[in-house]
Amino acid sequence: MCIFTANKMCATLEKIFNLVYYYRNYRSKMFAGIDFTSGDTEVLSKKAFKSNKTLLCVLILAAALLLAGCGGAKSTRAKADETVHTALFDFTCGQPETIEKFGNIAIPEGDKLVQFHISVTNTSDETYDIFKDDFQLQWGDGDNDFGVAIYPVTPEMFPNDTKLEPGATVEGNMLVAVPSDTATLTVAYQEVLGNGNDGNNFFVDLSL
Repeated sequence: MCIFTANKMCATLEKIFNLVYYYRNYRSKMFAGIDFTSGDTEVLSKKAFKSNKTLLCVLILAAALLLAGCGGAKSTRAKADETVHTALFDFTCGQPETIEKFGNIAIPEGDKLVQFHISVTNTSDETYDIFKDDFQLQWGDGDNDFGVAIYPVTPEMFPNDTKLEPGATVEGNMLVAVPSDTATLTVAYQEVLGNGNDGNNFFVDLSL
């Protein structure tokens, strides 16, 4: 019973802190040793922050005692068509497909062009920007085996950036050129808290 209650409190505290901290989307990153670029920053309104301030003061002692038991940042893995739940949004990646060509996009020799559908739904109470480059695409363990989706050139492609209101969904196709022998494409997303610490990270493995 105590463990169950502590787990529920940990989950509640984690959500509160994720929403009250400054929110920063990482446009890439995942493995140690790989540099990455930070995205735009959104913060809660002053009104929303003040409304949580009293609650945070009450919970701060409990947070200090319980957060250590929450296990810190967590890593979640999923597959195609499975919905992933982050602190601020849900996202789902569809089944990937290899396509011969797409418009005038040049495919480097030795590579293949992969396309998959992705949808992102804002599950928070705040409006924020979501970027195509918030999702890193990985296809190996090498230092250069990662990238981001090709810049959108048609309305069907996932937009480069979108202001996402509460409850709203943005979706589209992502395209990326990967080595022809690639068997798995991984879509990665990293949460980062306003204090600079990494939050949870999420990986969706797409079998090619």
